[in-house]
Amino acid sequence: DAHLPDAGHELAAPLAHDPMRAATLLAKAEQAAARGEQALALSLAIQSYHAQPSNNALSFAGKQACKLGDGEKARWARMHLMPGERGPVDTACKAAGLALE
Repeated sequence: DAHLPDAGHELAAPLAHDPMRAATLLAKAEQAAARGEQALALSLAIQSYHAQPSNNALSFAGKQACKLGDGEKARWARMHLMPGERGPVDTACKAAGLALE
């Protein structure tokens, strides 16, 4: 029986190692954010991370999630970042009034 993907499905995608695709997806995410399409930007950044894990994609995804008020995805991104690299996500979420703790 077919299951509809739940909110966490996107985050559970398998990791690949395709740096070219990851770079393209992250560039598209940045373009989407510049157009004000935060939800698309977040989705593309998460896809970029799964194409090739990177702190840039995680940090970008975390900041977009905060702007969207998506605590689940913000926490996911923050959890995968090293403690010293969580500052930009924490700042964005604090500015958006989103508590991550």
